[in-house]
Amino acid sequence: MGRNERAGSKPVFLVPFLAALSGSCGLAYEIILARLFSNYFGDNFLMSGIILSGVFFGVAFGAWQSGRFSWSLAGIEITIGLYAFGMVTAFSYWGFAIVSLGAAPLVNATKLILLLGLPSFLIGTCVPLFSAYARNSAQPDGAVFTRIYGLYNLGAFLSLLVIEFALIRHAGLQVTGYVIAGLNLMIGAGLLWSRAAPPLSRPVEKAAPYVWRLLMALFLASLASGVFQLFVLRLSFSVFGPLNENFAITLASAIAGIALGAWIALRGRIVFQDVLLMISAALLIFLVFVPAFIDVWGRVRDASSSDTFELVAKVVLLGGFPLPVFILFGSLVPLAARAHPGDPVALSGPLLAVSSFGNGAGVLVMYCLLHPYLPLPMIAVVLVGLSASAWLLAVGKRPRLATMLGAACIGATLIFAGVRNWPGVELLLGYRVLASREQLDHGLKTYRSSDTYRAFDQSASVVSFNDGTQALLFNGYRSLTFGPNSKSELHEVTVGATPAMFSGRTGTALVLGLGTGITAGATARIFDHTRVVEINPAIFEIPKHFSSENRGIMTRGSAEIILDDGISMLMQDDHVYDAIVNTVTSPRYYSASKLYTRDFYDIVKTRLADHGVYSGWFDLTIDQDGISIMLNTLEASFEHCRYFVLSSSYFNAVCSDAPLIYRSTTALGDRLAGQGFDEMFRKYGFPDGFGRTMSALEVSFSDGFFARNSAILNTLDLPAIEFVVARQPDKHRTGEILAQTILANIEFQRKSSFGNRQWRANCRTISRMSQLAFKGC
Repeated sequence: MGRNERAGSKPVFLVPFLAALSGSCGLAYEIILARLFSNYFGDNFLMSGIILSGVFFGVAFGAWQSGRFSWSLAGIEITIGLYAFGMVTAFSYWGFAIVSLGAAPLVNATKLILLLGLPSFLIGTCVPLFSAYARNSAQPDGAVFTRIYGLYNLGAFLSLLVIEFALIRHAGLQVTGYVIAGLNLMIGAGLLWSRAAPPLSRPVEKAAPYVWRLLMALFLASLASGVFQLFVLRLSFSVFGPLNENFAITLASAIAGIALGAWIALRGRIVFQDVLLMISAALLIFLVFVPAFIDVWGRVRDASSSDTFELVAKVVLLGGFPLPVFILFGSLVPLAARAHPGDPVALSGPLLAVSSFGNGAGVLVMYCLLHPYLPLPMIAVVLVGLSASAWLLAVGKRPRLATMLGAACIGATLIFAGVRNWPGVELLLGYRVLASREQLDHGLKTYRSSDTYRAFDQSASVVSFNDGTQALLFNGYRSLTFGPNSKSELHEVTVGATPAMFSGRTGTALVLGLGTGITAGATARIFDHTRVVEINPAIFEIPKHFSSENRGIMTRGSAEIILDDGISMLMQDDHVYDAIVNTVTSPRYYSASKLYTRDFYDIVKTRLADHGVYSGWFDLTIDQDGISIMLNTLEASFEHCRYFVLSSSYFNAVCSDAPLIYRSTTALGDRLAGQGFDEMFRKYGFPDGFGRTMSALEVSFSDGFFARNSAILNTLDLPAIEFVVARQPDKHRTGEILAQTILANIEFQRKSSFGNRQWRANCRTISRMSQLAFKGC
């Protein structure tokens, strides 16, 4: 009995079922490895570009070469599983050691390419091989590939939801990786048990000129697909916030589009050329309806009654709005297979290779050519042009003049309407403003002008308003607001200067995050040499707008400005610092959350000199759970921490393994002499100057003052804070809790004062800084 006959004795649904499971593993690795590698190699544009495009290129090469492995599918699945076990284990225990070996950026980029290459290549072989293995079923050849392709992506879609919204949140990255790796091993065992094998392949027919036009059209359309995915991601950051959760929803929508597109290709009567034309129309409609999409989200947020309702609404809106376009893109490969006169199963590898390569090229085109130079509505116009060009290429003949003129008129009208009505100002105001109709209306009424800078996949803007305020935004996240009624400048200076109160020396300092340059400028005035690390290249244009406030940080001789990821920078050399200042944005921002993990703090401690200190801030608008997690993580990492009130939502933390003893008034005065710190504090209404004001602002978050309702730590493996900040906090409740905490500290000072009235002065200082009123001050 031959191998194919033995395979036929097993259930006919087994291979399709295993294909769906394989799809669930394939996409899971994209999520797991992307998180794993970005945690350790960094989130800078080079590493992000390699991760996003490298997966596509690896899959493309694997699909192209899949015919060479026709009898090896079980071995491939087992190899993927074993590789996943190895990678997850290695990085979970020795990730930073792996990165620190030859830690130069290009060396790490090469490591990342090699680490991504093998699993991406192996995953790329799976759909063509499963299609070949499933050919023994009773279905006609034309349906086999489309059915397997759809089931594979259906499994991928379901696994993405389970991983992002359940497994990682409750079990962590390591356990999730082991679960998926185990599933791969089960798939391999199932294939061995079934003795599944492909039948002898029929020879592929010699390619005709039309076939090459079809492949070129598929490549152009796939390139447009890759650009569109990043387009939707950029839009989602501005509307919903730069969260990993939104990346997952966008990816889920794209994968669901492939699964549904395959089903439509299987059931419908549409043809490849028609879909290309429909994509152009769908992109135009998408462009026109973006303002309505934003308006609906604002109304949903205003009516939101719970976190669950808000999450479901976001999944429906963010996943559903681009879904029709993703469905059309998803149908292209099955329709191209059907349009070709040869064997669809044998052609599945080359077609998937062309599609994946086009998607990877689209990522690079968006990174390097489109996003840095064009606003989003013009990128949408480019997408329409790409899909229309693909249609003309696939048709292979010139359409009638009347048809061309009619299509051009309709397209031009929709483009004009879309570009003219594009909500450019709304998107500049930040996602939290968009979520409130009241704040949005106020922002639109007071908006005056903006300066926007883009580099690779990053953006940064300074937005000016009629009331004299300025806001700093990057990638849709509103970071800081400066103005007549704001103390942001004072807060920024404070975070950079507080290390001077405790550090043993003032030799070298490292500042993570450039932003306006105000914090780095404050640190550079105190320490002999200051290194400033910034991950976003667009941010380098921002400090010139605040040159007086940051004391010319970009041209200061004692300051060194470096473009890199903070963790990568710490791992590249053995420099030790007298102070490390973390001024990166709130953990609400997806790439910033890892700088609030125990893993990060453990690295920081190895880079601090004797009696060196860590200074950072944390956002107190992240709900009580979030505050508890942040405090737990800091205090589990450092032996000593002190906390200072900067506002009702903004505290400064100074930590070290050495005791944090205040420098004497004389020693601190010598360190700060002539640098303008005391003068700035007096300008903001604190006549005692920097040192005495800061000591008055200290509060305790010990159990007697703040009830922690979570014992969880924030780690790279289980990024708990990321999932807390993704939900809308109860700001009123959080404000009450913080006010009670501060009041408890003041009351403790009063009771232990023994007639000393200093507690009352401290109370007034805290009240003035936090803008919270306390009775009895």
